[in-house]
Amino acid sequence: MHSSQFLEKFAIESSSPGQGATVRLVLIRIEPNTTDVSGFKSLVGVAFQPLSLEVLLELPIPLQGLLLDNIEAIAWGPVLANGNRSLILASDNNFSRLQTTQFLALEVVSR
Repeated sequence: MHSSQFLEKFAIESSSPGQGATVRLVLIRIEPNTTDVSGFKSLVGVAFQPLSLEVLLELPIPLQGLLLDNIEAIAWGPVLANGNRSLILASDNNFSRLQTTQFLALEVVSR
């Protein structure tokens, strides 16, 4: 089994800059029974087993009063004093006055 983590962005109904976005961190797993579709020209009418997807984190609009904007970077931050990891998310303003550059630091607590 192979797995990867992805940062997934969803714009709200209006995709206008400055409106905020829901951000998800998802774990994607390629299970032994996942169909390799790389050789298919189309998936229309084809039976296949998709990969599995688990939402690890979903940040709402707004997050504690902050509109999340164009999150497109993710990195592990330093280990915190309590031993937990930190996760850093970042956005840029795309050179637009309607968008914001943001850095979010989150604490990752093991389950």
